[in-house]
Amino acid sequence: MVLANAIAPNQEKAVFSIPESKDEAGFGAGSSGGSTGTRFSVELPLASDSPAELAGLAADLLAALPAAATAGACIVAASAQVALVEQLLDEVWGGPWALVVNPGWHANTPAAYSGLVDSFEAAYSFMPIATQGLVRAEGAVLRQLSGSAAASPWRVLLKEGDDFVQVGQMKRRPSQSDLELVIMNARAASSPLTSLVKGVKGLMDKGKK
Repeated sequence: MVLANAIAPNQEKAVFSIPESKDEAGFGAGSSGGSTGTRFSVELPLASDSPAELAGLAADLLAALPAAATAGACIVAASAQVALVEQLLDEVWGGPWALVVNPGWHANTPAAYSGLVDSFEAAYSFMPIATQGLVRAEGAVLRQLSGSAAASPWRVLLKEGDDFVQVGQMKRRPSQSDLELVIMNARAASSPLTSLVKGVKGLMDKGKK
């Protein structure tokens, strides 16, 4: 399976055309914790979540890792049942490499399984987001593992026309409240009213000198 063929329609450009990461820490920067091991997760907007296609995608991704291809790897496709993943890794698979595609365990995971979830490093994550209400926006959360976890932030992107613009980044996976806050701040910063207020304040400050 070719990776591009697995991506959901209308998401191909977004997944493969991402701006370079900014250097600043951005909003809410915190400790990343942990270090890169040999358990990874990949999160993508896929055209199909059938077990056969997900397993094929995972196999293609692991084929790009020579060490994994040599040692063998355990592939878990779209499993939200973290208990079954733990059993598989503890009782069935004894090898060093493991890859899970689109895990659903990041929300409401029982505390007893937090160690297992934390043992998987997000090697690549591109998940579209959308906010409603007073501030409507489309965007995505992107994480590309490069070198070390500490050097691979979670980036928040907003869609501007056909392009994505980075408006913030964090060392940890952003929560829903994090996303709402950064989007509100980004929209406020780009508002014509904000520019007008800054301009008037600048003139007033000059007049006081």
